[in-house]
Amino acid sequence: MAPILAFPTEILIQIFSNKCITNPDLSSCAQTCKLFNEVVSQVKINYTFKVDHPYRTPWKLIRTLLQKPQLGNQFQSIKVKWYRRVPRRPDTWAREWHWTNEEANKIKVICEEWDMMKKIRGQNSTLCNTILRGWDSEALIPLLLSFTSSLKSLDYGRTMLGLVTPNHSAKDGIEIALYCAGKENKVSRWFHGISLNEEAYFRKLWEIHEHNVLWLYTVLNPDKLLPGLASLRHFAHGSRVGYDGWPDSSFASIMLLPRIESMKIYNCPRLGDIGGWFRYTRGPGGRERDTGFPVGKKSSIKRLEMINCEFDLEDYKIIAECTGSLQSFSSTGCYRGDLEGIAESFLKCNKETLVEDQISITARHSSVPKSWDRDDHSYLGSDEEEEEEEEEDLSTSEDDDDYGGPGEDDYGYDYSDNDGTSDEGQRERFELQLADAS
Repeated sequence: MAPILAFPTEILIQIFSNKCITNPDLSSCAQTCKLFNEVVSQVKINYTFKVDHPYRTPWKLIRTLLQKPQLGNQFQSIKVKWYRRVPRRPDTWAREWHWTNEEANKIKVICEEWDMMKKIRGQNSTLCNTILRGWDSEALIPLLLSFTSSLKSLDYGRTMLGLVTPNHSAKDGIEIALYCAGKENKVSRWFHGISLNEEAYFRKLWEIHEHNVLWLYTVLNPDKLLPGLASLRHFAHGSRVGYDGWPDSSFASIMLLPRIESMKIYNCPRLGDIGGWFRYTRGPGGRERDTGFPVGKKSSIKRLEMINCEFDLEDYKIIAECTGSLQSFSSTGCYRGDLEGIAESFLKCNKETLVEDQISITARHSSVPKSWDRDDHSYLGSDEEEEEEEEEDLSTSEDDDDYGGPGEDDYGYDYSDNDGTSDEGQRERFELQLADAS
């Protein structure tokens, strides 16, 4: 049998691309010899981005990319998992990250190039400043996308907007803020009677870190797309409670990415909805609801799946008019309305590519889901059955453990995730530190 070093490079790339080989394995292989280092540099990376994980791997990833930006070209997919800080759980509190002066200068150059320096309406800080402060690692994702020019898939997971989740008291917030800033000695002083107003002190510590939208959705500029968005084929976004940082106006921006082929969306609010109110603009016909969808533009999307979205028939029609090459459409847990009208809207706009067998529409509140029947265009399920059943929680389906399931607590913290190792030192080591072999 020939030794592995005698294998052609193409065969070695296939071996190292096997899903059983983890990123730490690749890191070890890259340090074995020059041949393996060269092979590993050609392997596509499927990376799990762990927001605010206590081992701070997202910040370590960016530190490595600043040194070796060519590594970004290997990223094929990014899957986001959320590890926000949980009150009274110090093991979940990611400490503040500190950049070197050289790193900070490099970050500023990148941020200036990709419009991350501007103040976003409704935000307490710019994206660049949030990155430099080292508290919210979700802000690093747009920065990461500036390196990943070959990215094909981005799964944003079950998002958590707040840096501390779930709701917490001012005292909890103060304890977490001081701990993460490395001021544990002040924590004990605080709880032994610092004479400060809790709420005022809490706002002072946290105000600059708070934001009301996920940072990814502040950089969806169609005139200057980040490299990772310009190449994107597949996108998914989930949410735990409510909309949690998912702005409806971004639905159109994602659908109109130049190479997008499939989307899977959870819990999107009605188009133009701002907390129960709607945005309006002046159009040719007078006052019109602003849905974010430009008239006449078509998406390249082929597969669209929506779950528990708040859209009504008008919203579905607007989305349908933006499509023209859909091959499959699915809407689960939609409103109880004109399901046949939804199906007809998508069939009408995708006459050459979409057939009835590739449409699935299911309404809420039904053990036997109320759905559009492809054969006779009628509804299945009765209103009586719907009233008897409680609403199904589709976001915790066993079929999709990316959005909740075994191993996660009520706050989404996955205690079973150990990166395939049991040694704490190995877990803390950056997964993609591909050292040059001599």
